[in-house]
Amino acid sequence: MESTLIFKLKMSPEQIEKFQAFFMEKSGLVFEGRRIQEMESAIAQRLITLGISSFDDYYRRLASAPAASEELNHLALTLTVGETHFFRTPDQFAALRKYVLPELIERARPNGQELRLLSAGCATGEEAYTLCMILHELLPDFNAWKITIRACDINREFLAGARDGTYGERRVRLMDPVTRDRFLERRGKNQWAVKDFLARPIEWSHFNLNAEDYSPLSQGELFHLVLCRNVLIYFNLKNLSRVIERLHAIIHPGGYLMLGYSETLFKISEAFQSVHTPEAFFYQKTEKPLPPLPALPL
Repeated sequence: MESTLIFKLKMSPEQIEKFQAFFMEKSGLVFEGRRIQEMESAIAQRLITLGISSFDDYYRRLASAPAASEELNHLALTLTVGETHFFRTPDQFAALRKYVLPELIERARPNGQELRLLSAGCATGEEAYTLCMILHELLPDFNAWKITIRACDINREFLAGARDGTYGERRVRLMDPVTRDRFLERRGKNQWAVKDFLARPIEWSHFNLNAEDYSPLSQGELFHLVLCRNVLIYFNLKNLSRVIERLHAIIHPGGYLMLGYSETLFKISEAFQSVHTPEAFFYQKTEKPLPPLPALPL
């Protein structure tokens, strides 16, 4: 009954524009084309769940709530894709293991043995834990290093799951048994939990990449590697350029940025140069200053 009702609830063009502008302002998320239907269905579901009679009433509720309201977080949970697993897109992690991380390790070894990594849009945490697994494999003296892996997401429920570190069989399906048993322990019939030593270097943070100020994320230090995979697809060109500008500012000179396979900096930023490997490509921060942002349409 409810699913049928959801499809019957339709927004007017004016309501669609209001909600589009709201999400753009509050989170930088863009809903255009086919994604308008996703937005409409998600909001219709909330109307039914909350017993609210109209889209306009729901909009007023959202617009009058604090930016970090529980209701806005419910929508973020629905409207952002959190499906992931350990070693998602194996070729990218293979390139990290073979090229980028060894290079960063060799640079850092005589300079304090310190590495700082960022998993931006970390969802339920598998990406951050995977990075930590690879570093453990590459560093026999891991405990002699100062390793910081900061992981952020806009969705508080995803972050709660990441901190808990318990995952079903589907999430571990790409892990070989030796790696799985080294870093995870079985909990129940179909559950695996991250071992304490793997979780120790990871700091979880609620953060909106559309924010003006990235200092709460960087905490006064630069990152040697930033993973921001399958996140930029939610931003329009103007906001995407701003996110790249802010990420550039918190990456160490010579540090690396990795995007998703469907994402590119072509015609967006000249402050990174692409570095190709047989498995995947990265962007490396160049020494020249970031050029001023062009005046881009919304």
